[in-house]
Amino acid sequence: MALAQLAPGPLAAQLGIYLGFVHYRLLGATLCGLAFVLPSFLMVVLIGIAYKMFGGLPWMQAIFYGVGAAVVGIIGISSYKLTEKSISKFNIKSITEKWMLWVFFILALAITIITQQEQILIFVAAGLLYMFVKAPPKWLQNHL
Repeated sequence: MALAQLAPGPLAAQLGIYLGFVHYRLLGATLCGLAFVLPSFLMVVLIGIAYKMFGGLPWMQAIFYGVGAAVVGIIGISSYKLTEKSISKFNIKSITEKWMLWVFFILALAITIITQQEQILIFVAAGLLYMFVKAPPKWLQNHL
């Protein structure tokens, strides 16, 4: 269960629930699901209650401003790590080897910043184009 919690995103909860199901069927899956969801749910409820009770006080507003800054930092670090894992490291050798991925990344980033919304079709088109260039299907290879 401890290893399942180290997995990223919803995979951790799904893996934990599956392990509970494998060992104890429906009851195990239910208890594991509650073990994953309940702590986060209770924290959010308690923070909501605290904000409702003390939201107008300066010290409570300062706490939420601090939490907001921490969340932005966490998102920035996570984005950096995800970029390194999915595209490549930030060095000249890696960038020249994976230049096409970096071009797609920069174009998608620029379009997202300009339009202020994620354009899913751009991400799908970039993925398909990269796939066709790096691993073209057999029917396409036969026509070339």
